Amino acid sequence: SKLIPHLLTTAGLAVAKYVSIHGDLASKPIHKLSMALLRLAALVHDIGKPYAWVRTYRSGKPVNHASISAELLDRLGIAKIFEEQGFADLYEALRELVEKHHDVDSLPQTYAIKSVGVDLDLRLLGVLLHEADRDSSNIDRLGRFFAELVTDVVKDYADRHGLTVEEMFVGTGLSVWRAWLSMPI
Repeated sequence: SKLIPHLLTTAGLAVAKYVSIHGDLASKPIHKLSMALLRLAALVHDIGKPYAWVRTYRSGKPVNHASISAELLDRLGIAKIFEEQGFADLYEALRELVEKHHDVDSLPQTYAIKSVGVDLDLRLLGVLLHEADRDSSNIDRLGRFFAELVTDVVKDYADRHGLTVEEMFVGTGLSVWRAWLSMPI
C-alpha cells in the first residue's frame, strides 16, 4: 500500500516544517510535546482512507476520510491508552488534528492541555500537518511525472525486470532495486 509510505513521509515533513519554524527552541519541552503530537497525528491522519474509499464506492457519494480516521482512533482504543496515563486532553488534541487536517481554520490557536499545564497552538500544528500531507502527496505525483519524462531511458531496464517505468519510480522491493542496479552508472 502506498498509504504507509505516505503517512511516514507526511510525519517526517511535518516535523521538519515545525523545526524550521522553531529552530533551537525545538528542544524545549513545549516544542517536544508539540512535535510528538504532530508526528503522531501525521502517522494516523489518513488511516480512514481505505474505509472511506469503500464507503464512497458502495454509496456513490463522497465520504470524508478525515472524520473516519478520527472515528477509527476511538474504535482502536487509542483514547483509553491516553486516559490511563492521565492524558485524555492530549488525546482530544490528537483527535482534533486528525479530524480537521483538511479544515485547519476550524482548529483553535490556543488549546489547553491541562494534564501537563501547557497551551498548544493547535492551528499551527494543523497547518503544518495539512502542508506536509499535501507535499507528501505531491512527492508521489512527482514520481509518476518524472517516470513519464524518462521512459525512453529506463524502459528497457524496467521491461527486463518485469516492471513498468512507473513502478521503477514509485514501487518498492527487490525487483525494483535489481532494475535500478542493473543500469550503468
